[in-house]
Amino acid sequence: MRYYSARKLIKRILIAALLISKPLYPLPSLDGLIREIEAAYSSISDLSADFTQVTHIALLEKKIDEKGRLVWKVPGRFLIEYNGDRPRKYISNGKKIWVYTPGEKEAETYSATSKNVSKDALEFLNGFLKIRSNYNIVSWKMGANGTAELVLTPREAGAPYTRLECRFGNDRLLKDVTIQNTNGNISRYTFSNIFINNGIGDDLFTLPKGIKELKGEE
Repeated sequence: MRYYSARKLIKRILIAALLISKPLYPLPSLDGLIREIEAAYSSISDLSADFTQVTHIALLEKKIDEKGRLVWKVPGRFLIEYNGDRPRKYISNGKKIWVYTPGEKEAETYSATSKNVSKDALEFLNGFLKIRSNYNIVSWKMGANGTAELVLTPREAGAPYTRLECRFGNDRLLKDVTIQNTNGNISRYTFSNIFINNGIGDDLFTLPKGIKELKGEE
């Protein structure tokens, strides 16, 4: 009788262990994960977030830490605002990009397709709408609490970066990314206070009045 009770106890312990170890989130296939990410970004009309950026400058063997805010609005509009010792803004209405330092009276102006202005903090977000069309998938894995990691390389020739190491939350929005740039620099962005679909107005994506536009080198 004691042997039988002990056997039942062991069985119950094993069942409990299996229940505890069972993932809280279902594990999707790669195709399923891609569909989830694309669906998440397809549902977004606008997005805002705070970010921290750590960049390793290869040529100088130097690390730069920065903080800022980004706002993204479909189609193709964005604001990247850096704070701290080097405050600056990258503003785009989808046709033009303005590089502007608050307090100055002039801003460099580029076409939205220019390769001479760094906008990598947001450039790849549009790519998440059609991942397989825009990226080669190098590797992927599921993490704790339903998070997911993707390593991507761009299909587009002439892209300003060669590799993206992305981590998505269980809501399938990007939480952090490491970008390997073509110039050898490596930047890591970590996003927080992410808000979506807040009805952000278009006036945020225009150059402030009274600022003179200077044509940048395309």
